[in-house]
Amino acid sequence: MTMMARKYFMLLLFISAAVISSGQVNSGNLSKGQLSTGEETARQPDSVLIITKNIFDDLSGTGPAGNRITISNPRGMEQMLLRHWEYSSQKKVQGFRVRIYFDNRQQARSRSSEVESHFAESYPGVPVYRTYTYPYFKVTVGDFRTRSEAMMFLRKIELDFPSAFIVRESINFPALRSFSASPL
Repeated sequence: MTMMARKYFMLLLFISAAVISSGQVNSGNLSKGQLSTGEETARQPDSVLIITKNIFDDLSGTGPAGNRITISNPRGMEQMLLRHWEYSSQKKVQGFRVRIYFDNRQQARSRSSEVESHFAESYPGVPVYRTYTYPYFKVTVGDFRTRSEAMMFLRKIELDFPSAFIVRESINFPALRSFSASPL
């Protein structure tokens, strides 16, 4: 990538983050490669922002006052930006999960499977990870970037899983939610 293309790419990332953080991204039908605006998910005050729509489509539309922005970008820039988003979503990062089962007894394998399926039915949409690290079977849930996100989720499930606790692990890069445009 040339130096000019790299500068242009960084400028687009900065502009798109500014548009999103100001709450100017509107929701709509999203196609593959585009992420949700987060409006349909629970708002979490310590979540991190990420570009939530194709910024090229968003900026080329008509603004609230009827104004328009014309973008002339180098060939392939849009595809390069989409590939960057896809690559970033596959990375592992340090974060937190909630461990809901941890045992090494004789029936630990079957019990961990039961706990995994019970959790998946009770909390659809929350990732469940069942692992075996000699000599323990473990069931861990969620992908939380901060301890406070994990703690909020732990409080939500503590009646169903009273022995649950928070662990620091490498997590899948979670879908990042947008902030509410209104003050907290």
